[in-house]
Amino acid sequence: MTSKTEFVLLLETIERDKGIPRQEILRLIEGAVASALVKHMGREIPVQATMDGETGETKAAILKKAVEQVSDPLAEISLEAAKKINPAVKVDEDVPVAVDTMEFSRIAAQTAKQVILQKLREVEKENLFKDFKKKENLVITGSVYRVGHDKTVYVSLGKIEAILKKEEQIPGERFSIGQPLKALVHSVELDLRGPQVYLSRSAPGFVQGLLRLEVPEVHDGTVEILKVVREPAFRSKVLIKSNDPRVDPVGACVGIKGTRIRPVINELHGEKIDLVLSGDNTEGMIAAALAPAKVSKVEVEDTEKKTARVFVEQDQLAGAIGKDGLNLKLTSELTGWNITVEAVKKEDAGCSMLDAGGVEKKEEDAGCSMLDAGGEQEKSKQEEAAQAETAAASEGKKKVKAKKIKAAVEEKEKISEEGQTA
Repeated sequence: MTSKTEFVLLLETIERDKGIPRQEILRLIEGAVASALVKHMGREIPVQATMDGETGETKAAILKKAVEQVSDPLAEISLEAAKKINPAVKVDEDVPVAVDTMEFSRIAAQTAKQVILQKLREVEKENLFKDFKKKENLVITGSVYRVGHDKTVYVSLGKIEAILKKEEQIPGERFSIGQPLKALVHSVELDLRGPQVYLSRSAPGFVQGLLRLEVPEVHDGTVEILKVVREPAFRSKVLIKSNDPRVDPVGACVGIKGTRIRPVINELHGEKIDLVLSGDNTEGMIAAALAPAKVSKVEVEDTEKKTARVFVEQDQLAGAIGKDGLNLKLTSELTGWNITVEAVKKEDAGCSMLDAGGVEKKEEDAGCSMLDAGGEQEKSKQEEAAQAETAAASEGKKKVKAKKIKAAVEEKEKISEEGQTA
């Protein structure tokens, strides 16, 4: 009874710790015993082996063919002897002839051990593959294990070593051994060496994953990230929307005084992040996506071909296009629109600007105020003119007062001179 309990406990332990079902372990052992028996007999012959799942008792037999006259004693058995084993046997039918397993127990034990260990390694690889396959497109944390001559970084993730190739790194970043490292699980593959985990820090998904870690509303789905476009080390643009009308998606991502967005920017080594609010208004979305430039007007030219023309003041043109056209390129990728940017003079642009929703306002409606990508109003032309007029009036009063003082001084000097003459 003790032997049975120990054997069953052993099977349960392997099943629980290694994830191999009990019946599969029994089949592995039976296969190992059969293989050992064939090796013991010295030639390929049909054999079978069985193991009791409760006691662990193993039985082995050679399948011999029943014949009238035996010519190969190893593979054949006389019909008379076969009937003693199975009375219903007929000529040319196989009969299992039992073999004492003690004769080849040492070989069987070694074979069983090798087979089980090999299976355990295979199962462990498969389990690791399944675990990390579930983590694809998620950000994980590891530590730098070593850096290759080709700048490939090998990251320790516990039981497995992941690979961060040079082209998947943020341009200009450096790594040191033992450094904690966050990266996106870009892909997981299974080959003869086991699971291969490939990481990325330059993919757009890395920005999305970092926001998911830092912003609870993104993690629980209240704020949804629709799309991310990115030029690593320079700028990312993130299209977001709120699934709860009570939650401001931009404010949720930025946090109080930038407490949520700052760790993301730090992880990206200062890369700029533009949060663009998605909406039904195409003009407003395009205007916001062109941040940091301040857009004067957006004209949709062809909705089918998705072409639009954007007007900005001359001093905003460089910011709208960006270095090497980067800002315009990212905006087009984010919105899916082919965008052309034109510069206009202030007097040509009139007093027509875009509000936060992309709606054009005239001078009497908007007070000639233009919203930047962050929604902050610029001073209108009227305000600037009024301020200039106030300043001029003040300056004029100062000049009048100065003239009066000067005249009074001159009058006093004249009276003094006349008195001296008298």
